[in-house]
Amino acid sequence: MGSRASKRRKAATTVAAGIDSGNQGGEGDGSAPTHQAEKDARIAERKRKKQEDNAKQLEAYKEAMARVAELKAERDKKRESGEELDSEEEEELAELEAKVEKRRQQWRKSSAELAQARKARKARVAELKAERERKRERGEELDSEEEKELAKLEPRVEKRQQQLRESGGRFNEKRTADNARVRQLTGKRERGEELDSEEEKELAERKLRVNKRQRQGRESKERNKKKARDEAAGLRSWRIGRSCGC
Repeated sequence: MGSRASKRRKAATTVAAGIDSGNQGGEGDGSAPTHQAEKDARIAERKRKKQEDNAKQLEAYKEAMARVAELKAERDKKRESGEELDSEEEEELAELEAKVEKRRQQWRKSSAELAQARKARKARVAELKAERERKRERGEELDSEEEKELAKLEPRVEKRQQQLRESGGRFNEKRTADNARVRQLTGKRERGEELDSEEEKELAERKLRVNKRQRQGRESKERNKKKARDEAAGLRSWRIGRSCGC
């Protein structure tokens, strides 16, 4: 009798020791799902905070852009009558332009890094698909790690392609609307009609976007031309080398 009681006490002590030591292991203890849920909750909270911070930064950037456009429009109006912005307005404009440019540089850097990562994912998906086709021709398949990698990367690439198609449509709509509204407001001014303060602000903002798109279009054309020239030069070098057996 005493022996059985001793064994029960020993078993109870062992279980208690496992709990006190943070034992994660027993099947059915429910600890693993709990920890995973906590981890998921922390990730979701960090994501939410990041989205909030990004939204605040974007709003501040938009406000700064709007104020810059407003001050520039005011400066242009004053210069038409031989005047200039007062010292406080000039100081505000210089400060805001510096902030806007700094933010643009940060976004350009971030966008370049993100674009590089997306490009690498797309290239890797293409590489894995090509490898899968080659193996299937030999009656083989990708190994489990490659299949897992492809299954992880391919949906992200497809999602990005869908986003690009949708954003391209929205971009075209916004571009058309901006161009039309700029023509409308500019025409009103050219007819000698006075624009109110809201219209002046709107015109300045839309012209900034129109000019930015035009600049980006010119830069894109130059990049494409340079790429074509480089490819043509590389092809000529290859042909020369092949013809002379170099």
